Amino acid sequence: MIGKGYSVKAAQLELNMIAEGYNAARCINNINTSIGAAIPIAESVYNILWENVKPSEGFKRIEQVLV
Repeated sequence: MIGKGYSVKAAQLELNMIAEGYNAARCINNINTSIGAAIPIAESVYNILWENVKPSEGFKRIEQVLV
């Protein structure tokens, strides 16, 4: 639903539940931050879900890191 342009809040309301992986994205980000790991895909997923970054911008950031 995020890929279709729904906001996280709108997707949650539509699904009537929290999608699998939503909370895991935050946990992974917290662990990565605490140990200093660089995992650009996980970071972008976290930013899209928790920091209101648009998916198109999140994927551009991944492309910049992986090129």
